[in-house]
Amino acid sequence: MAWETSTENTFPWGSVTLLDGELDVRANVNTMLDQRGHGVFVRKRVSPARRCSCWQNNQYDEPRGCSRCDGYGWVYEDYEYKSRRRPAFGTYGFAPKIAAPMGNIIEGDNIFYFKYNNVISEAYRILEVTIDDTGAAEKPYKIERVHDVKVVHAYRDKFGRIEYWAALTRELSVGK
Repeated sequence: MAWETSTENTFPWGSVTLLDGELDVRANVNTMLDQRGHGVFVRKRVSPARRCSCWQNNQYDEPRGCSRCDGYGWVYEDYEYKSRRRPAFGTYGFAPKIAAPMGNIIEGDNIFYFKYNNVISEAYRILEVTIDDTGAAEKPYKIERVHDVKVVHAYRDKFGRIEYWAALTRELSVGK
């Protein structure tokens, strides 16, 4: 996978963008994501109160593979964004391997970075799909990894303008 490769110099300091003599974080993060990001899908709930028809009275009535919600339980839409992922390595104090219920294996925590206009929220899921050498999602889409968003932070400048988003996720691999 292209996102597995490491790059020595993700952001060459010789080409930073300045805004009124100061570092323009938003422009530099956007440039980095355009050049070094890879395609992901963010699965967003259509409505916080709207459950899939497979859920009745707070109980799941169908097997895990519901064709309407993929076992997600909510009506959702997928949005394609460019993002950059890095391991969390204890950034928030989470352990790299954690026990989970039978059939689920939690493999690790990651942080995804998004542009200022790609609003991310807790309870969303990030789907990593097979990508080509340029970081674009290959069609037909094949889901490689699923990440549950646990903590979201909007990084802001001194005037409150959002510069970029960071989402702490927990990778979830469903047992096969």
